[in-house]
Amino acid sequence: MARGIDAAKHERWRQIFREWQASGRSVRVFCDQQKISESKFWWWRRRLAVEGETALVKSDPAFLPVTIIEPMASASAAIDIRLTSGHRVRVRAGCDRRLLADVVAMLEGRAC
Repeated sequence: MARGIDAAKHERWRQIFREWQASGRSVRVFCDQQKISESKFWWWRRRLAVEGETALVKSDPAFLPVTIIEPMASASAAIDIRLTSGHRVRVRAGCDRRLLADVVAMLEGRAC
């Protein structure tokens, strides 16, 4: 084994990775439940990968395909905008864009 890390530690961490993969939990949740430092988890994952044990530390892709659907328009749906001037504007769905641009310009001290 490389640079003073004993075989028992390697085996212990290989077992931890097998348990994590079988659990289906996120790294954060798994580490919290197992009382393992998340930074130590990632350190050992990189360490074992560097030593050629990539099959053991491989995980599912970080990105999954999604389907975007049109959200239902809600009369109560709104967003809050905080301007650099300190003003806040609440905008509801269906707001007139030109009117909003004029209001923002006025609040920011620009000519409409």
